[in-house]
Amino acid sequence: MPEITCPTCGHCFTLSEGVSVSECPGCGDSLLISGGTVERAEATPLGSMWYYVDANGRQTGPVTEPRALRLVERGVIRPETLVWRQDMTDWQPLGGSPLAALAAAHAQQTLSVAYPARSLPAGLAVGGMVTGIVGLLCSIIPCLWLLGLPLDLVSLALSGAALQQVKAGKASGRGMAIAGLTCSIIGLVILGIYLLVFGLALRSSRPNYIF
Repeated sequence: MPEITCPTCGHCFTLSEGVSVSECPGCGDSLLISGGTVERAEATPLGSMWYYVDANGRQTGPVTEPRALRLVERGVIRPETLVWRQDMTDWQPLGGSPLAALAAAHAQQTLSVAYPARSLPAGLAVGGMVTGIVGLLCSIIPCLWLLGLPLDLVSLALSGAALQQVKAGKASGRGMAIAGLTCSIIGLVILGIYLLVFGLALRSSRPNYIF
């Protein structure tokens, strides 16, 4: 097996026969092997290469930015590890360096790819809120009482079912479900008050017969 020397960091490693493209295990730079020559397969600017102080206090590098990010993920480069790049005036701990911001953005991107945000349905919540608002308006207007009662009951059922789904993590729209539930309850209370007042008025209007 031929021995390869990385032109970026000088790291020596063995390469299997027939392999034409490889990644340096030292710095992570992509290499193009053709015959006896080794060239960098990607034009990675040397200014973007990172150096760090390992656990034994030795300066290590250069390493490419993607490899540095992988070292951060693996815990090789810790928050207190000193890192440096050519555009920095001095060595800095990872936590106060530009590499920390790059690592945070990379972790967020990896998380969003692995666990994409789910778009949960909110149909019941929307239905409950709409019927609750219409039912409440109909409950306030005397000539629409007969329409307001069934709408309030439907809204009560839809909003209650929507809240159950929200608690189970199967749907969204908690605010709309609560709004529909509130409107339906208020509408039913108003209808109850109207019926009570109407009943008392009807009773008081009956003539009293003395036998």
